[in-house]
Amino acid sequence: MLKMHIIDPRRLQHASMLRQRHKRTKKLLLVFSMLFFLASGYAGYCLKRPLPTLAPVRTAQISVPSKDVALAWPGDGQTAIGALNYGVLAQSGAETPKPIASVAKVMTALAVLKKYPLEPGQKGPTIAVTAADIKSYNDYVAKDGSVVAVNLGEQLTQYQALQGLLIPSGNNIADLLVRWAFGSMDVYLAYANNMAKELGMDQTKISDASGFSAQTVSTPSDLVRLGLAALDDPIIAEVVKQTSADLPVAGTIRSTNIFLGKSDVIGIKTGHTDEAGGCFLLGATHDFGGQKTTVVVATVGAKDINAAMGGSVNMLPSITAGFGSQTVVKTGDLIGYYNVPWKGQVNITSDSEMTVFGWLGKTIEPKVDLNKLSVPSALGSAAGSITLQANGSTAGSVTVIDQAILTPTKWWRLTHPL
Repeated sequence: MLKMHIIDPRRLQHASMLRQRHKRTKKLLLVFSMLFFLASGYAGYCLKRPLPTLAPVRTAQISVPSKDVALAWPGDGQTAIGALNYGVLAQSGAETPKPIASVAKVMTALAVLKKYPLEPGQKGPTIAVTAADIKSYNDYVAKDGSVVAVNLGEQLTQYQALQGLLIPSGNNIADLLVRWAFGSMDVYLAYANNMAKELGMDQTKISDASGFSAQTVSTPSDLVRLGLAALDDPIIAEVVKQTSADLPVAGTIRSTNIFLGKSDVIGIKTGHTDEAGGCFLLGATHDFGGQKTTVVVATVGAKDINAAMGGSVNMLPSITAGFGSQTVVKTGDLIGYYNVPWKGQVNITSDSEMTVFGWLGKTIEPKVDLNKLSVPSALGSAAGSITLQANGSTAGSVTVIDQAILTPTKWWRLTHPL
């Protein structure tokens, strides 16, 4: 007998509902799983991604403006001043090349020592006085030029010849040295004029070794450059300080610089002719409480040698008053800052005072180098440097941050994904 099963429609409907619910549950689980993995990946990215380096922002330009220096310029001729490690500092006005008389002998000495250098204590090779040297002596005597007595066959060391050149200003010794060192005047002139260009003496023309020629011309600023180069040579600096010396034939020779040893004067060369008037290249060293500075004053075209020398020496107090110490930055001065996204502004300050000694008439502009900064950084971490290269030395100060820069919180990282 065949049995028949009657299916309850309600049971079929319930089963269908269960199947649909199961499918929805699986979909929801899949969505939640995907969201979980996405959230986990996002959080991992935010929490583990490298923090950006912080770029510095400069504030104002650090500089110390120049000050007016009241210089007591001579009332006669043209004048310029300078100092070792500083170069030319100032000139009295427009400059026109003028005859420089015996100041040209400084170039002769510098050229000879460049060709045949001497170390302190060395006397150098022996130079024999020739017939050409005797003729040169007689020619200058006939023209009333400054000379140093010599005899045929006399033996002079290179050092003694330099003394005869620079102390009593022997025109004939200038020619003697040139013939010995260069072989001819023409070779010397080419050499000396090339040296002048190398020294930046662009308005200078050397036409003879002694300066007796009115065609040997220069300007005060160019002569300051020459004087600075000469005083940088230990042999010339030594000779021009000597008030006297002894030579084989001439005997005791005496300096034409009557101010040697007075008013801090250490040299270097006088000069005068009818065409040039009075010329003076003056060197003086002043001690500023342990800080020594050598200045050079160059005067050309004065009415006579006394006016050139007196006017130059009288300038010295006003020149020394133009030097002093200045504070460039103080400890704690604001140099710049970092914009820290999770913290705000963190200042960059100087951790020490930087004071420099120098010419007050020149603006001081140090070089400021600020670095990008990595996080974390402790309070006082180095952020860069301030340096000033001047006067033959370097002054410096370190810049630091005035707050610690810690890593941001996890919440900040999660809410700032970029």
